[in-house]
Amino acid sequence: MDESMDAGHQTQTRDGGETPSDYALAGDVSIRDVDALAADLRDRLARGALAIRTGDLQSIDVAVLQLLLSARKSASAAGSAFSIDADEAGTLALAIDRAGLRREFDDVLIAGSA
Repeated sequence: MDESMDAGHQTQTRDGGETPSDYALAGDVSIRDVDALAADLRDRLARGALAIRTGDLQSIDVAVLQLLLSARKSASAAGSAFSIDADEAGTLALAIDRAGLRREFDDVLIAGSA
């Protein structure tokens, strides 16, 4: 997996809520990376809210998209926030559209500085 990951950090906000742990998906991410990525996401979600950044993503396949949807459902079941920062015309958004999964990702995609 050609992936860079931030150490991730989580802090308390003034209202007692948690700011999300950052996780960067970068490079080429495919089915070959799913096991390691699943373990990383599980560990991060066990700590609470998670924000995934995709600005340096070069390619992503449907297996990883399915894993991200699974992570979103796990976060929701645990009552944790989950978001994906993805440029509207970026690699992730294009892969989501090609796979016909836009509706499934709409509630977690944040267009912006990915």
